[in-house]
Amino acid sequence: MVYDRRGGVEAMRLKWILEMYGAPEIYLMNGGLHAWKAAGLPTSSGGVEGDETGNFQFPADPPIGRLIQKEDIEQNLANEAYLFLDARSLPEYH
Repeated sequence: MVYDRRGGVEAMRLKWILEMYGAPEIYLMNGGLHAWKAAGLPTSSGGVEGDETGNFQFPADPPIGRLIQKEDIEQNLANEAYLFLDARSLPEYH
């Protein structure tokens, strides 16, 4: 389960990265932590009880099948079969 305090922007990015590396069953918290607290659901801080850990290991070489290269973008900017979306915030863009 991933969440953030920015409406899901950072959580979605983390989810995408984890899935790209093959991590199974990554979920987004609908509405994030704000919605969780607004619903009156419990929160806590600090450690968690138990010592169970997952067994997922990141691959040594990142898979690049879901990534597009700069050259591919440049060659296909006018191609209507491609849709390019820039998800950066305004400060990141400048």
